[in-house]
Amino acid sequence: MSLVQESGLSALLIEDNSHERIAIRRSLKKDVHTLLECESAEEAIRHVEQSPSEFDVIIADFKLPGMDGLTLFRTLRQMKCVSPFILLTGNGSEQIAIEAFKAGVNDYLVKASQSGYLDLLPALVAEVIQHHRLKIRNELLELSLREANERFRQLMEHYQGIFWLTDFQEPRRLLYVSPTYERLWERPALQLTQNPLDWLEALHPKDRDRIENAYLKLSITGGYNEIYRIIKRDGSTRWIHERGLINHRQGGYPYRITRLAEDITDRTTMSEALKASEERFAQFMAHLPGLAYMKDEQYRLMYLNPEFEQVFNIDLKNWIGKTVHDLMPPDTASRIQYDDARVLSQGQSLEILEDIPLKDGLHQYLTCKFPILQNDRPPILGGVSIDVTGQFKAEIQRDHIFSLSLDLMCSIGIDGYLKKTNPAFEKLLGYTQEELLSQPLIFFTHPEDRISTQAAFHQLAEEKDVVDFQNRIRDIRGNYLWLEWRATPQLQEKAIYAVARDITQRYHATKALRRYEQIVSTSSDFLCFLDEENCLQAVNHGFCEYFNLPAREITGRHIRDFVGADLFETQLTSHLAECRKGRVVCFHQHLTFPEGTIRFMEVRLNPYVEPDGIISGVTAIWRDLTEQKRLEQHVRQTQKMESIGTLAGGIAHDFNNILMAILGWAEMGTWKHPQGDPAYKYFEQIGIAGKRGRDLIQQILTFSRQTEHQPRPVDLGPVIEESLTLLRATFPSNIDLRVVIHQKMNMVFADPVQIHQIIMNLCSNAEQALRPNGGTLTINLLAIIIEKDDLRFPPTLNPGRYVQIVVSDSGPGIPDHILPKIFDPFFTTKSVGKGTGMGLAVVHGIVENLRGHISVQSSNKEGTTFLIALPEYQIPTDSSLDSKPSPIFTGSGHVLMVDDEVSITEVLKEFLEHLGYTVTVRINPLEALEVFRMNPHQFDCLITDQTMPTLGGDLLSREILKIRPDMPIILCTGFSHTIDMEKALEQGISAFLYKPILLDQLSQTLTRVLSHSKPEIPGS
Repeated sequence: MSLVQESGLSALLIEDNSHERIAIRRSLKKDVHTLLECESAEEAIRHVEQSPSEFDVIIADFKLPGMDGLTLFRTLRQMKCVSPFILLTGNGSEQIAIEAFKAGVNDYLVKASQSGYLDLLPALVAEVIQHHRLKIRNELLELSLREANERFRQLMEHYQGIFWLTDFQEPRRLLYVSPTYERLWERPALQLTQNPLDWLEALHPKDRDRIENAYLKLSITGGYNEIYRIIKRDGSTRWIHERGLINHRQGGYPYRITRLAEDITDRTTMSEALKASEERFAQFMAHLPGLAYMKDEQYRLMYLNPEFEQVFNIDLKNWIGKTVHDLMPPDTASRIQYDDARVLSQGQSLEILEDIPLKDGLHQYLTCKFPILQNDRPPILGGVSIDVTGQFKAEIQRDHIFSLSLDLMCSIGIDGYLKKTNPAFEKLLGYTQEELLSQPLIFFTHPEDRISTQAAFHQLAEEKDVVDFQNRIRDIRGNYLWLEWRATPQLQEKAIYAVARDITQRYHATKALRRYEQIVSTSSDFLCFLDEENCLQAVNHGFCEYFNLPAREITGRHIRDFVGADLFETQLTSHLAECRKGRVVCFHQHLTFPEGTIRFMEVRLNPYVEPDGIISGVTAIWRDLTEQKRLEQHVRQTQKMESIGTLAGGIAHDFNNILMAILGWAEMGTWKHPQGDPAYKYFEQIGIAGKRGRDLIQQILTFSRQTEHQPRPVDLGPVIEESLTLLRATFPSNIDLRVVIHQKMNMVFADPVQIHQIIMNLCSNAEQALRPNGGTLTINLLAIIIEKDDLRFPPTLNPGRYVQIVVSDSGPGIPDHILPKIFDPFFTTKSVGKGTGMGLAVVHGIVENLRGHISVQSSNKEGTTFLIALPEYQIPTDSSLDSKPSPIFTGSGHVLMVDDEVSITEVLKEFLEHLGYTVTVRINPLEALEVFRMNPHQFDCLITDQTMPTLGGDLLSREILKIRPDMPIILCTGFSHTIDMEKALEQGISAFLYKPILLDQLSQTLTRVLSHSKPEIPGS
């Protein structure tokens, strides 16, 4: 069970966001018994004023209305509220964190969803409370210890005898001697630290050997009780009564010697001196800061100091003569008497931790038991016990915090080896504790950080209280993590206590911030910070570069000096005032630069808000949009062309529907009349004209970029003739257009539309050049052979047979400085609105995609010639390009036909019924869906148009497939933005046909889908 659960804690939450309060309330529900929620700092202050110590912990958001969380913390501390305080923030600012910890905030947590702070909050609350309680308890314990030390000091100052503590190990180093030594021995105590046996030099020669022998044989005898003489500087003699004994640890290991010496010279006899010594010894025991007692050989109490009366609330006389079995619970008494027996039987002192039940609960006592030797009688038992309950609990709590801490905690020996680590240390680095303790810390440290780490340890060895440092520690995977250390020496334990925190993410975030600052400083935009007087306090490199001045000559000057007084007064002043109200302001302006150029600039002003909410300045960004403005003009022209393409798509859709009816009835006419019949010839010519119309629509769609290119073997001659037929109607009469074709077949593998684009773009450019004065435009088509080392062509062009298109004009030519740029996208010499600068770039791209080559020859006033070489297509010997009549297949089945064009449904219905199919026609797609839903298995196939009112063909198909997933569907379209062949097949549609559909194509497609064959691309 956690500390929070055990204590039934109360907490004060200050958060103005209701959603955050609900989330935090749920997170702390199991651990916090009472949670008081406030929406503002003022409300929280009123609650704390009523009861400053009511809350075990206070949790506050940094951003609060009226007063931020850090100011609230300082206010509560002034009100003497010492409850631990946790600050929450949403932006994770390192500056805020540093200010918070400097102010004394107990901890700090970032409210980021990806950090999981709600999961961390309960443990953080428990840790903060534990640290706070431990701090208070340690302060009380330290106060008790100081009081005990003060009582001991006062006792020693008033004690007339001498109290010694020396180390048991040779040479028995002095640990403590009371001030009376120097007065009685007349020798400086400092000499005892240099020579532990210096006190023997003052002894009477007749006593020295005996006392030295008794002192040195303590390890054998376990103690001594001697009377001897010392000789003072004036030659007088003083009688001394001294008792010495060895103190042992719990395992029986001797570790120090305790001695008491008294001056008994004034006693008339040795017995009187002994009696006085015993009285003083009893008085000394009575004033010890703890329990002191003696027991006889039968473990009966002989002596109890007055402390027993206060601790056990008894009359000492009632306990004298009794054993612990008469006074304590059986299990406690058995343990105590067992240890008593060990001391008396072994003749050695013993230090143990005893549990003693008192009225307010179980107390822990640190007890030292020792045998008191008697001349001719058995030894008796002496003991001293000090209550260490508070210290014991504090150690348990420290161990608990040590194990639960999210930070890394460890103790390090003076040899540099880790002595103890907490679970967080092991979890972060991945090593077991055995692996960590087997190596010095420097073994895990990055080689570049070892010198600085050792320097920190040297500072600790020189008794510096606290040392902070950073280094990189290697984890079990070989990765180095950045740790931030705080260490303090514990000289008595010959160890270093250290706490480390993983700052790897913070380190990398700081590096990222520096990189961001570097990016800002090198940005082509120019950035600056304006203070309240509109003076420049910081600028980036871009600002300096634009104005051709170093930063030192810019900072401190008014922005007016750089943008001009007129521009500052007419535009910038009002926008800056608006920005200082807390608004982001964006506007455009034309700015004149020192060299006289005028640039079109975008200006963005952002208020700079301090942590306390005060706007102390403005960050300004000037971005040069001159080139972007020009590009936008190009884009507008392109958008005009796209609009034309959209219009062409709409025309194509309607025209394809008309053509489909014309072609359908023409084909039906050829079937119903024999070839010798004049009507057959009429229908045949109608079909030929309809197919030419279909091809024309395909060209329109391709020019408007509404269809994909479909490369195939194509003869360039007819394609060029067809393109020129379109161009002649637009050329003025003063331009003579000539075509020279040198051979009958000029085959290449390309999309005819791409060839159209090449001819149209090149001839349009030539027409623009010839328009003012007229001239000749000549197109030559010839076959060439390119050899391997032909210098006219790049080496990347494969040698072989090529077809060359040569487009020449007698215009003014292209200037030399423009010639290298003509194929660049958006480059144009035409005025705004007259061209996009994409024509020649498109031609270049088409030629490159066809694995060909384009070059240009031009000189001033001598015309321009474009030469295009395309690989010749080799016609297979066993194939022919002549089209063969496509077969028409008959069939059977019930076809559901949906199209809103009645003329199309009539011709297709008659055609399919002629082939043997049963056809049901619906003009409305919703009616068709209802008919199908009533009897899905009545139909064998669905033929549907794409573009229809109320429901598109793709959506109708989707609903049909939901009802019957195996339903064959043929989707037809004259043109559609929303669906193409690939999307249709992915949706589960069996076939996709473009209008106008030839009847033989429809019969073949219908036969295929009904036979469940794999869908194929029409025409493949």
